[in-house]
Amino acid sequence: AAGKIYVANDGNTVTTYNADGTQTTPTITAGLDGPKGVAVDAAGKIYVANFGNGTVTTYNADGTQTSPTITVGLAGAEGYVTVAVH
Repeated sequence: AAGKIYVANDGNTVTTYNADGTQTTPTITAGLDGPKGVAVDAAGKIYVANFGNGTVTTYNADGTQTSPTITVGLAGAEGYVTVAVH
């Protein structure tokens, strides 16, 4: 994940770029519903905030969906979910 740029797109994808702007992997499409925010932790796990259903989906560094999908406490949060990793 070091040096990579993750872009949440309206087309239900998260596209990854190298620091020089060239597109690279992963391109994430599974489990997305209006992605609006992306965060990556120190281990490379990717977290995506979904505008459409008020969830945060989690992915391994290779883009495969993993757990948890965070929904607890987010009911009614459609359009207001963001994500940050400390």
